[in-house]
Amino acid sequence: MVNNGISCIIVTNGLNNKFLVERTLSSIMKTTDNIRWVVEIILVDNSPGQNVKDILIQEGYAPVVSKRINVIHTTPNHLPKAFNEGVKKATKKYIAIFHDDCEMLDEGWVKKLTNELNDEVYMVGPETHTDIVPHRKVRKKIYFKEVPVVLERNKFLELGGYCEEYYWGFEDVLFSSKIINKGKIVKQVPLEYLHFDGMSTILLQKKLTTTPIEFLKIQNKFVKMKSKNEFINFKEQTMGHTKVKIKYVTKNILLYLFLVIVNKSFSMDVPLNLGVNLGYFQASRYWKTTPTEIPTEVIVGLMPKTQKEIDILMEDIKQQKDGGLYSKLEKHKGELFKNYFKFI
Repeated sequence: MVNNGISCIIVTNGLNNKFLVERTLSSIMKTTDNIRWVVEIILVDNSPGQNVKDILIQEGYAPVVSKRINVIHTTPNHLPKAFNEGVKKATKKYIAIFHDDCEMLDEGWVKKLTNELNDEVYMVGPETHTDIVPHRKVRKKIYFKEVPVVLERNKFLELGGYCEEYYWGFEDVLFSSKIINKGKIVKQVPLEYLHFDGMSTILLQKKLTTTPIEFLKIQNKFVKMKSKNEFINFKEQTMGHTKVKIKYVTKNILLYLFLVIVNKSFSMDVPLNLGVNLGYFQASRYWKTTPTEIPTEVIVGLMPKTQKEIDILMEDIKQQKDGGLYSKLEKHKGELFKNYFKFI
């Protein structure tokens, strides 16, 4: 194991290869070219076609993928398994785990992040989120996004890596919780970077609901975007909305009354996102609550566990059923939900 080395592991779903090369991979190479470390780059292809490398070569990126990058393949669509397989293939002391929707702009990110690691600080990264509801397993309202997260490879393996029970969904939350529940620290370290959080969701929806030409235009838009605000504005304008009853959006009586007055209705438009297709609001109706009241480790039960469930989810998005098709699986009636609502 090389002590002064870092393995950069990037997982791609094949939805935006141009952004992957020109922004994510290019930025990693640019910011690590002049450091005195051995830098290993592993690209994990978990796309349905398992052909990202071939497409990149066809699109003129052969010099990049042939010289600097080790491309490996793993179970299509299975995000946590892709992360885990990438780490297993890594050969350096430190690992940096990336999604393919970010760009590293900080020339000193490797040193800044690895310098913070020790026997107490297990994992570091620039971006934290708190949009979760703690419960028994997820005890703290904080988790880190892979843009990147950096830690020692042996500590990642000692913790068992990412949970592979679900094909994707909250694996980052559960991994951060593993570290916190062990009594160790996850630490945010400020860096200069860009993260277009939700890019894959937009691209997945548009790939299934628009023409190839329209889809390509959206891909090109992302490659040219220079700010997070530009991305957020585009996301709000392009994803569309679905109508839901306000009582399934909030249980706060003052906020409820405010939203009724503003919308002049007992229903309101909610921006489309993956949670809508996964049946968040169907679960809310069944348990007479709201998605923000259900603990994260409970709502994780809505995530796809099999390729068949992913196929149904994709069809739900394609037909724009807003969860109507996927929720027929009745995952919201599963043991995780039953056990939680039985004891509250």
